[in-house]
Amino acid sequence: MTHPGPPTDLTDVVVCTLVNPTPGRLDPEGARLELHLTHPGSDVAYIHSAELTLPTGTRTGSVTTTPDTLRITQTAPSGRHAPTPVVWALAHRGEGRFHLTPDAPLPLDTAATLVLTLDGLTPVPGPATAAITTHIDLGDSHAPLQRSTTCHQLSWTEDPWIRSFSADKPQYTKNDTVTLTWTGMPTPKTGAGKRPEYFLYYTLGTPAHPADGRAELLKSIDVIASGYMDNDGHGACVFTGIDRTTAFMLQASRTDSGVSFTQTASAVAVIDKPDLTVGRLACSGTVALMGQSQTLLARTPSTVPFHGNYRPTTDGMLHITMECRTKEEPVNLAITVDDTAGNKPLWTLDARARDPQAPENILVPLPAGTHIYVTVSSNDEFAAQVTWYPLGQGR
Repeated sequence: MTHPGPPTDLTDVVVCTLVNPTPGRLDPEGARLELHLTHPGSDVAYIHSAELTLPTGTRTGSVTTTPDTLRITQTAPSGRHAPTPVVWALAHRGEGRFHLTPDAPLPLDTAATLVLTLDGLTPVPGPATAAITTHIDLGDSHAPLQRSTTCHQLSWTEDPWIRSFSADKPQYTKNDTVTLTWTGMPTPKTGAGKRPEYFLYYTLGTPAHPADGRAELLKSIDVIASGYMDNDGHGACVFTGIDRTTAFMLQASRTDSGVSFTQTASAVAVIDKPDLTVGRLACSGTVALMGQSQTLLARTPSTVPFHGNYRPTTDGMLHITMECRTKEEPVNLAITVDDTAGNKPLWTLDARARDPQAPENILVPLPAGTHIYVTVSSNDEFAAQVTWYPLGQGR
C-alpha cells in the first residue's frame, strides 16, 4: 500500500487543540480533557502516535496528582471514510509526559476531527500550561514526522467544598438560640473519589486558664460523624444559651497523594448586650457604668423597724443614711450578706447613728447574686434611707 507523499507545508497536516469540555473548571468527580486533532489538508494523514506534556503533581494548576491512573478513549472522526475507532494506549513517561499510541496507524481524513479524551484526572485548582507534541506518519517511505504545537494555557476551578455557611439571624439577644446552616459537597458516587472532612470550630466564653483568663476554649465538631451533615451536603447545628458574640468557622479538608487541601468559611452570631471578658479596656469617649438608682427605703421619720432583703443581678453599691432624734436612743443597722445559694453568711456589718446633728452614712459594695439582709431599728423615732446604685442595668 502506498500512502500519499507528504505535504510541503507541515502546518497543513494536523492542528492540535487541548480542550476543557467544562470551561473554567474541572469537576473532581469526572474531570477530563480532550485532545482535538483536525486535518485541514487535501491528503489523508496517518497518525502513529501523539505525545502530551501536562502539569502533574501537587502544585497549583496540576491536572492530576496521580498521572499513572489516567485513561484515554477515542471519538470516531467525522468526514469522508470515517474509520472505526481504534484502541489507544497511554503511557506515562515521567514528569508529566504522556505517550499516546493507536493499535494501528490511524488515517485522519480531510476535514476530519479526531477527539481523544483523557479522564481519571484529579485536578488541583489554579492556572496551568500544557504543551502538546504530535508524531505524524505521512507515508510508507517517510519516517514519522514530529511537530510541536504552541503551549495551551489552561485554568480551572472545582466546585467549592463549602457553598454556603451562615447563622439564621443577623443579631441575637443574650442566651438566645443560634442555628447554623451550610451546604457542602455531597457524598460522591461509588468510585468517584471521597468527600472532604468537615469540622465546625467555635469559641466558648469559659477561660481555658481561669487563673489568668487569657485564652478561650476552642471547640470542634466533626459534623459528618456527629450527624449534623447529610449525604446531600446539607448541614445544620443548633447552639443554645449563647451569651456573647461568638465566631464560628467551618473547615473542609481533604488529602490527595499525601498533600492536604483546605477550604474554610466563617459566620458570626452577634449578641445584643453580650457578656464580655476583656484583658484591658480603654475608652476615648464617655463611660457609663452606673445604672438608675433605686430607693429601697425612703427617708421618712418612723418608729417602725425596717427589714429588707435583696438579691441584685449585677454588682453595685448599697448606700444607707441614718439619723437619730436623741443621743439617748441611737439608730441601729445590721447587714448580713449570704452566698449565692443563700445559706452561708459571707460577712456581717453592724453600725449605729448616735448624734442627731451628724447622720451616719455607710456605703457597702455588693457582688451580683448574693443575698443581702438589712435591718434598721431604734427605740425612738428615726429617719433612714436605703438606696441601691447598680453597676449596669441589673436590679
